[in-house]
This record gives sequence, structure tokens and C-alpha cells, in this order.
Amino acid sequence: MPSNSEPALSPQQLADRSVQRMQALTNELHDTMLSHHSATFEQCESAAERTLLAITDMETQVDQLYEKLNRTIEQLESSVDTMMRNAIQSASSHVSGAASVPPDSITASCLPSATHCASPQPASLANCTPATAAASSRAPTE
Repeated sequence: MPSNSEPALSPQQLADRSVQRMQALTNELHDTMLSHHSATFEQCESAAERTLLAITDMETQVDQLYEKLNRTIEQLESSVDTMMRNAIQSASSHVSGAASVPPDSITASCLPSATHCASPQPASLANCTPATAAASSRAPTE
């Protein structure tokens, strides 16, 4: 029941007040949703930036690993070359006349042209003799 100081409202006035109150609540809800959406968007944007940084870091790590792998491969190739030279020199020292043929000419003649020198069987090293190396080192070059 209305107090004496408040005039009685008509049904239309009550309806208008209800509509105004509902509009105010709708606006408040809309503002709340926008601020929540904005916060969610900012969180997503921040997460996307962190993800991008993580991807960039991983790319850097992959590049570093690739460089390290290339260095390791180069070192292995160098080690294999050294071991092959040593094996050829060792094998050639057991063959007569080995002292008269420089080890580099043996290596040069056997490694590039004769894969049998790299074979693990000791008998195959007999094919890579100082005479073979000397003959190939005297071969005319074009």
C-alpha cells in the first residue's frame, strides 16, 4: 500500500517503470558480458603471444640442434677419413716397398677410386698395394 507522501501510480506508469528497470538490468548485464568478453579476449591474446614466443624458442632450439648435428657430422667424416688414412698406412707398411711410396698417394689412389680398400676383410687391403698407389699416382692427369 502506497504511503501518503507517494502518489498512486497508474498501471501504465508501473509498466514504464518495470520496462526502465529491465532496460537498466539488461544494460548492466550487457556491460558485464562485454567486460568479461574483453577480459577473455585479453587472456586469449596473452596466451597466443606466449605460444608464439614458445614456438620461436623451439625454432631457435631446432636451429641450434641442426647446427650441432652438422658439426658432429663434419667431425665424424673427418674422423672416418683419418681412420681410413691410418688403416691404409698401417696396411701398406706390411707390404714390401711401402717406405718408397708416400702415404698420401696411397690414400689418394685408394679412397676415391677403389672402394675395396674400405672393405673390412684384410685380404681386400692387399689390392691396395704401394705399387697400385704408385701406378695410379703416375697416371697422366687431364
